[in-house]
Amino acid sequence: VEGAGVGVGGAQRAAGDGAVGLVGGRRRLAAQGVAVLGFAPGLTPTAAAERAPRALAAQTDLAAAVYYLRGTNIGNEPTDDQYRAFIDTVLAGTESVAGPQKNQIDYPASIWPVSKGYLSDAKWNDSVAAGVAGLQEKQPGAGDVVFGFSQGAVVASQYKAQGPTGATYVLVENPNRPNGGVMSRFQGLTIPIMDLTFSGPTPDNGDKTIDIARQYDGWADFPTYPVNLLADLNAVMGIALVHAKPYDPEARGKMERFWRTARAGCLDHLAGLTSLHDVQVR
Repeated sequence: VEGAGVGVGGAQRAAGDGAVGLVGGRRRLAAQGVAVLGFAPGLTPTAAAERAPRALAAQTDLAAAVYYLRGTNIGNEPTDDQYRAFIDTVLAGTESVAGPQKNQIDYPASIWPVSKGYLSDAKWNDSVAAGVAGLQEKQPGAGDVVFGFSQGAVVASQYKAQGPTGATYVLVENPNRPNGGVMSRFQGLTIPIMDLTFSGPTPDNGDKTIDIARQYDGWADFPTYPVNLLADLNAVMGIALVHAKPYDPEARGKMERFWRTARAGCLDHLAGLTSLHDVQVR
């Protein structure tokens, strides 16, 4: 994560290029904490990731269970052990107390017709509804953590909308992010053929919520002004290259190579310019 911003009740305060939102209560985040754990989704874990389970073990007596929802299954997904290690690292990086018990909420995790099963997959609204039903069955409560990544964060947001439970929500690359999520930007819109409804921002119902996103991720950091076509193109590229799944370093590498090349190309044409006025004149 390139930087961090912290907001309460949906408000966001920028501090660097990335962002972390805190909804429904105050929480101190260590400056290095939003380095999200030593690695972000799409990056290979560092030594910090290996230390995370030990850091969490000291807090086990204070914690209950983690209920987690994966993101959309587009194929070549990380193993359960890899995903659980990723969760441990995120929770350690955000100072979220959680015990070793992790319960996966099974649901289709699909977006017809582009996810792994293509035309045979469930459509978006049905997939999300199945995830919400799975959480309702488990009934996470006070002391528990609901962890959602990507579409899993959409499921968690809709479950949270049903009322406070006392659980802590940790949402990573959240399309319902109040300030930036594509589900918030186009609230109320439905794409009929895909049965995909843009469900609005993650609600603030008093339950503690930690929201983690990376700049330029088109799902979680969509442009404020969609009429800006260049910003829209940037967001689409971000969906493909920044919104990477855990343990997928190749996606992150492509994004870094693109921006390095773009930056070098711009600098070649901006040599000698010292102000915005000079750039506009040229």
